[in-house]
Amino acid sequence: MREITERTRAEEAARALARVSHELAGTLDPAEATERVVSAVLDLSRVRRASLFQLDPASGALVCVAEAGEGPHDRWLGQVI
Repeated sequence: MREITERTRAEEAARALARVSHELAGTLDPAEATERVVSAVLDLSRVRRASLFQLDPASGALVCVAEAGEGPHDRWLGQVI
């Protein structure tokens, strides 16, 4: 039974990754692409909230560039860690 569950999850993950690839191919806008990625992470990982951070090469800091899920969507957006 465990092997079937793991296989099912792997198949779901493969479908989700294929969907993300298709969606990303449909946009040239970096802001829209980051929103699509973080939304896909929510679906794939089954969490309530997700944030995407980008490395700022000049400072070496991580900057939140997208959020999705429950709660306010600007809580971390633009924050640097």
